Amino acid sequence: MKTKTLTKITSLLILSLLLFSCTPQTPYLSEEESKTGSQNTSGKFEYYDNGDTSKGVKGNFSPIGVVDDNFLYTTLNTVYSGNCMRYDIRTGTIKNACADPVCTHDSEKCPLYWIGGSIKFASNGIIGIGKTEGFGLQSVTNYCTYNTINNKLCQIYNASVGSSMYESDDYYYFADKLLKKGGDYNNKEDYKNNLIRVRKRDLQSINLGECNDIVAFADKDKIFFYTSTNRIYYTDIDMKNEVELVPPSTVSIGQMSLYGDDLYYSATMRDENGVYYGSTLNKINIITKYNSLIAEKLSEYTLTSNYIYYEPYTNEETGAFRIDEETVEKIPVIIHLTGEIFRCDHNGDEKILIYSNNDNYLGHMLIEGNYIFAWTYIIDRKNEKFTDKILDIACLDIHNKEWWYIKE
Repeated sequence: MKTKTLTKITSLLILSLLLFSCTPQTPYLSEEESKTGSQNTSGKFEYYDNGDTSKGVKGNFSPIGVVDDNFLYTTLNTVYSGNCMRYDIRTGTIKNACADPVCTHDSEKCPLYWIGGSIKFASNGIIGIGKTEGFGLQSVTNYCTYNTINNKLCQIYNASVGSSMYESDDYYYFADKLLKKGGDYNNKEDYKNNLIRVRKRDLQSINLGECNDIVAFADKDKIFFYTSTNRIYYTDIDMKNEVELVPPSTVSIGQMSLYGDDLYYSATMRDENGVYYGSTLNKINIITKYNSLIAEKLSEYTLTSNYIYYEPYTNEETGAFRIDEETVEKIPVIIHLTGEIFRCDHNGDEKILIYSNNDNYLGHMLIEGNYIFAWTYIIDRKNEKFTDKILDIACLDIHNKEWWYIKE
């Protein structure tokens, strides 16, 4: 289990480097005005409700964790201990997500002990988790739900390693590799991708059949997919009655999100030499199939019920350096974030700058209400130093522009 967690840490480190080449963005504010985000080290906290929420949005992904009903669920601060923590956005306090008042959270007796980074979803106080045991083709991921209110753990499905879990109103879905009929248990080529549906009410499961496309998410009576040819489509809950939304393309599909009948997706932008310079953000209505361009040259975006938050893409030489561990060579740090976070409505209008700081960059945003959770990338230009604090979570108060690190 600890080996699995260390693998997750390595994956997080690689993911952070991907943030670190379009043309630098023109600043909207002067250098002095641009530092709209100052660090709050006093520990003082006052909750502010801006009337926004991520509830009802499908597809927001961040390695930080998941949010639900003013709570952030994460294993990032405690990735070495594997504990699942719950940060209360209204009080600014964090504690173990386990609801047992006498649990010590340090053994298998705790239902959330050593789950690593495997929080799959959170909905109405219930979180989906997966614990992987074993190695290679013999490893199994035990998917469960845990009720953070009444301390009830419920086993849902056992799947192979590399499987995925998705949640909708009435069902859970699992992308799983199953051994074909007559196949060799030790031959990975004899395993086929299948999509399994489990009904929440009675945990009745059904194999919907072979599925080699990637499940983006499930919502109500639809399952959304994208393919290796960058095609986007959805089906009904039986994986039938396919409806194409975006035809095959050479433009790679990135992040996908859904709110109501509008599907948002990012698509890569490349110049004539094939060099990547950010992504477009597009919106397509799944009923009318009207497709519109929302923004260009983005590094990342996050959708809420009222807004789109996004960061522009750039290729900035920061003036800081990394030291190669083997050659001890100084390597310039190039960052693909501008240090700015913008907000607009769902049509791309009413754009405002809500955060800008060219010393402290925020990335991999996760948003609930007035608060943005992110990794921090700190540039010390004077001393030519760069720090990526990806195992610490920063919380930005959108209303007063202050940020702080979440601490136990």
